[in-house]
Amino acid sequence: MAERSDQRTRPDESVEESLDDATFGLDDEPTVTSDTGPSPSSDTGKSGLAGRLSAAVRAPFGAVASRLSSPLEGLFSLRAFLLLLVTSVAGMVLAGMVLPFGSIGGLVGIAAVAFGAGLASERSRYVEASVSGALASGISWVLGNLVLTAVGPGVPLVAVGVGFGVLAALLGHYFGRDLRSGLTRDL
Repeated sequence: MAERSDQRTRPDESVEESLDDATFGLDDEPTVTSDTGPSPSSDTGKSGLAGRLSAAVRAPFGAVASRLSSPLEGLFSLRAFLLLLVTSVAGMVLAGMVLPFGSIGGLVGIAAVAFGAGLASERSRYVEASVSGALASGISWVLGNLVLTAVGPGVPLVAVGVGFGVLAALLGHYFGRDLRSGLTRDL
């Protein structure tokens, strides 16, 4: 094996001497006072040795945590979900009053609201639309079949209603996103 000529060596310095001379950043520790008033470091976070130790512990895991959280970061927006839920219930009630088909009118209302959300929003909101459609449709089917749900055989009916609500919301949002894509694309 060939010798490496590009290795660096420390002239006249041993490891023990360098460890004895090292301060490890302990010289800049704040002094302890008996003042009971609020200190400026208390509202800015940790300082001193505790702050440096927690930063040293978090540093190796910070990159891993950011890589793990960034794919899921924009997946669900609570504000968009609540807005879609309220508008889905309103759309379901309005479509149910206008269309004479009962629960099918409610599903048309959910699909129309999800279509409008897909058309208006810059980001796709499939998760929010499907969850809000499921909740709105599930609540409607529970209230529509309250006696059957309380007795027991109505639970499969509610599950079917939730499934149809998710399907209506996803289809409506998909077609809204497709129309938005077609309208905003350069020719």
